[in-house]
Amino acid sequence: MALEQLDGLGARLPVSGLFGLFIVVSGNVEQLRLGREPNGNAAPLWSWDDLE
Repeated sequence: MALEQLDGLGARLPVSGLFGLFIVVSGNVEQLRLGREPNGNAAPLWSWDDLE
């Protein structure tokens, strides 16, 4: 029960402006180093050439 509550609180961190803490707590520092997409997936690698 406590772990479920902790997961729920952890999921709220990015919305609260605490994305840096979220990636540390979730253990996804490397996976989410470029941020997240609006749907929560890791943002893909991009370069300036990808911009229009």
